[in-house]
Amino acid sequence: MTNTTLDKAIAAVPAFMDRISLFTKKLRLAQYADGSIYDYRLKIAQAVFFFNKLFV
Repeated sequence: MTNTTLDKAIAAVPAFMDRISLFTKKLRLAQYADGSIYDYRLKIAQAVFFFNKLFV
């Protein structure tokens, strides 16, 4: 299994998994491109991993 930035963020903040799943579903419903969704998720995961907390 690869250890991506998203995996690291989820390991650091377990509640992040629920938030990122909901975020992804909403973006897909809004018909965002898969590349855009991937980029958004990556940047959010990097911030969560760096600060080790969720932002409200």
